[in-house]
Amino acid sequence: MPVTSSFQKLSEKTVIPLALLLCYGPYGWVFFLTENRWAWIKLLPLLPGLTTTLLVHAGLRRLQVLPGQWPLIPIGGAVSIALFAAILFFLFRFPRRRLVTIAVALALSSILSYFSYQIYRA
Repeated sequence: MPVTSSFQKLSEKTVIPLALLLCYGPYGWVFFLTENRWAWIKLLPLLPGLTTTLLVHAGLRRLQVLPGQWPLIPIGGAVSIALFAAILFFLFRFPRRRLVTIAVALALSSILSYFSYQIYRA
């Protein structure tokens, strides 16, 4: 049986945990921190959106398009929900392309996790 056909036949009960794993799996490094671990664990649900918001905010400020501050936590939470909803939408809507969706979502989450780790180290 080809790999793509096994991803097409995933049940709805399996797709939601798969989306959670894709979105938050690369952030497993948070549990192995030595400093400020609890603060980062509390931020874990917001990390994908918070990292995206920080990167966009820094880029816009560097281009001098956006003066001032953003409310980062609410915007980060909204972006995290939007990213998770987009992953779920593509996994449910296009079952033939689930393998592509999984690869793109895992790559995006890994890149965002890398930037979050660099923010932690800074």
